[in-house]
Amino acid sequence: MRGRLRSMPISSRFLVALIGTVTIVGGTIIGSAPASGPSAGAPVDIPTAIEAYAGVTIEQIQVATDNRIAQKAHACMAAAGWTYPDFEPRTAPEPVIRVPVAEMYLEHLTTPPTTEPDDPGRAAAERDCWGGAISSVENPVSEVLAWVDGETQGIYDGVGVDPRVVAARATAQRCIRDAGYPSVEESEQNLGGMAAAVADRVDAGSLDLTSAESELADVAAAERELWAATDRCRGPAMDVERSVAAEAESAWLSTNLDRLHAQIDSRRAAIESLIGS
Repeated sequence: MRGRLRSMPISSRFLVALIGTVTIVGGTIIGSAPASGPSAGAPVDIPTAIEAYAGVTIEQIQVATDNRIAQKAHACMAAAGWTYPDFEPRTAPEPVIRVPVAEMYLEHLTTPPTTEPDDPGRAAAERDCWGGAISSVENPVSEVLAWVDGETQGIYDGVGVDPRVVAARATAQRCIRDAGYPSVEESEQNLGGMAAAVADRVDAGSLDLTSAESELADVAAAERELWAATDRCRGPAMDVERSVAAEAESAWLSTNLDRLHAQIDSRRAAIESLIGS
């Protein structure tokens, strides 16, 4: 009940805009970007370099991978004789939805218990079909990113102590305190505790559902206010941190771009197969 995000799992931690070709000029990686992308001479991060050379965005590969998995799982269920919804390919990743803890408790309180047990045979078939589909479909760009993770251990060690990042984080903390929150974590815990207390009172019979709905709506509104303050205060600091991290990645790319390209080339057939499917 304490979770903050509902989404389909994604294997890539990078969702960035596609940039044009990448070249090395005087030891610095420069991207020929579209008008809305990074300015000329700006540090190019690793995901951008991957997308530029692969000729496809990481997001597109993830969507294609998810579609291939779902298509296989649906076909497996049909072959096993189960009625299953028609496969509908997605054109974009499943959106990440922020749900207040209070609304999760409210859903729990207002959702009637299931009266009909799930068919164990169908549940087993779904596990087998989806498990088999997931294990049989590989995301080639995720494999490249896994290789990158292993090769870039330590390059971010200086990001957190960079004076620009330290100053930006301090400004963000002051902003959060000025907004009336001692800390984001403490405020989240307090609001989560308030929501849990409302649910406990309903379970104990000391609070009716109508009153609980009103109280939980107030807690949910407070959670959204905290998110708004957090985004407003931390956003600039996160931009600074991303920029400093991009500098570290750009420096790594200046001596490892050929190796990165080789990793992509070794998986290019798999990439083209996914995108063409």
